[in-house]
Amino acid sequence: MADEQDQAESLDDDRVAGAYPPDRPLGVDAYGTTGSEERWDEPLPERVAREEPDELARALDEQGSLVAPDEGVHDDTDAEAVAYLAGGEDVGALDADDIATGDTTVRDVVQEREADVPAEEAAVHVVGDEPT
Repeated sequence: MADEQDQAESLDDDRVAGAYPPDRPLGVDAYGTTGSEERWDEPLPERVAREEPDELARALDEQGSLVAPDEGVHDDTDAEAVAYLAGGEDVGALDADDIATGDTTVRDVVQEREADVPAEEAAVHVVGDEPT
């Protein structure tokens, strides 16, 4: 029995790193530790006072703009302009009936080249009218 207990304890991954419990309590002075504070949200000015600035945002502000001021901003409303800006060759408009590629023959060829159909899928198929 003792061997089983030792083995079970050796499998525990719930090891606490560092000194626990900490030397001083954490979060005792934080909002929401009393019952009355839990019932109401923390006032916004207090929340804002506790916020810490985002280091990445500060670094980006110091670094400058990622886009040159003369490049301007392009709207993503015109599909042709968006496709042109993204690059690649112009393949023309897609067929409204085929949302995948616009060409039903491509889809048919791909399906024909797939591996054999599994037995479960082959057993479930649509059969024409049965003779009466």
